Amino acid sequence: MSQIPYPNLAADFGWRPGVYRAPVGYQHPWVAVSATETSGHWTRAEARRALGLVRPRRWYAIAYTYGVACDEDGELIGAVVAFDSRAERDAWVAEGTEPYRTRPGYREAVLARSLTRRQKEVVHGTD
Repeated sequence: MSQIPYPNLAADFGWRPGVYRAPVGYQHPWVAVSATETSGHWTRAEARRALGLVRPRRWYAIAYTYGVACDEDGELIGAVVAFDSRAERDAWVAEGTEPYRTRPGYREAVLARSLTRRQKEVVHGTD
């Protein structure tokens, strides 16, 4: 949080909690407004981190049920698995014993942007 005390923009002025460009005259260019305090930050990313708005990065892989295939909606058919690190994901993919893409159980690393929101919600853990 910032060292300079700013007025509580949420309580005193009715601002909704979030990240905003700072009003004119503030030392910092960005402010993070919570229900209890307002803090100044040098970058938007720093302000988002202060409010806990940054999600941790995830790495995804898929274990195909029928080999590399899609359903009628164009979604990949298989179990999507999320990992906290690229190395962990790559090790899991390498453990897959099926070398052929057309066979059930084939594992592959996939980009998050290639998955639909529904697929990301139905993530299977490796525990």
